[in-house]
Amino acid sequence: MSSVFHWWQGIVAGAGGVVAMSMLMRMGMAVGMTTMDLPTVLGSMVRRDRAGAQPLGMMAHLVNGLAFGVIYAVIWWALGIGHFTIGSAWWVGLIFGAVHATVFAMMMPMMSAMHPRVQAAPQPALAGGPRDEVTLPRFGLGGTGFGRGTPMGVYLAHLAYGGVWAIIFAALV
Repeated sequence: MSSVFHWWQGIVAGAGGVVAMSMLMRMGMAVGMTTMDLPTVLGSMVRRDRAGAQPLGMMAHLVNGLAFGVIYAVIWWALGIGHFTIGSAWWVGLIFGAVHATVFAMMMPMMSAMHPRVQAAPQPALAGGPRDEVTLPRFGLGGTGFGRGTPMGVYLAHLAYGGVWAIIFAALV
């Protein structure tokens, strides 16, 4: 283990984690576990139309993944976690991911209250308005507004992020 913190290690590991997390999120949507499309949710904070919101949201999701990679690395170093082999680091990442998922799941009702596209009840489309305008349900605790399987998906995605992050990070340090 290097005795010096290098932020790039967290970024590289975060990139791997965000790819794993994104793949799991897409699979969850494909099998009907959830209707939550995180890039659309993030991007629709600033864009009304789905076509414009999705690429902006994917960029925000990627930046968040890289930033959390550095945050995880800072926590790793601050806790004085010793050197792990690639094969044994994953469990530390699972702990990080579980804590991250719990905080995220608990914050979802607050995020829902602040999101400009959340509707109390479905609204009819306005005449002349964009046909692909994003409207979102109330998120609910753990994202239950997007389907009963969403909380499980939130945890699985964050566990995947943490596990992959830790394996890559351990390989780099």
